[in-house]
Amino acid sequence: MKYFTLLFFCQISFAQSIKGIVTENNNPLPFVNIIEIGSNLGTQTNEKGFFELNLKEGNNSLAFSCLGYITKKVDILVQNNKTNTLNIELEPDTKMLAG
Repeated sequence: MKYFTLLFFCQISFAQSIKGIVTENNNPLPFVNIIEIGSNLGTQTNEKGFFELNLKEGNNSLAFSCLGYITKKVDILVQNNKTNTLNIELEPDTKMLAG
């Protein structure tokens, strides 16, 4: 049991929270999908465009996608003991809307 507890605490110490808001023209976008590229980690913005996701410390790549908008890929350096904030502006996909 001692080994399990130690392993559990070590794993948690490497996860850092990243928070932010996704908008279009300064208006919050609800229900945007946020996925860490190359993993199965992800979340979705709430009705106010806010999201929070726990990522490993170091370099990470995120994809922000929502129906009717151009998917945006962002690289972020997540650092321990620092505020990790990422605010994203999505652009409408005019090709999709024109069809």
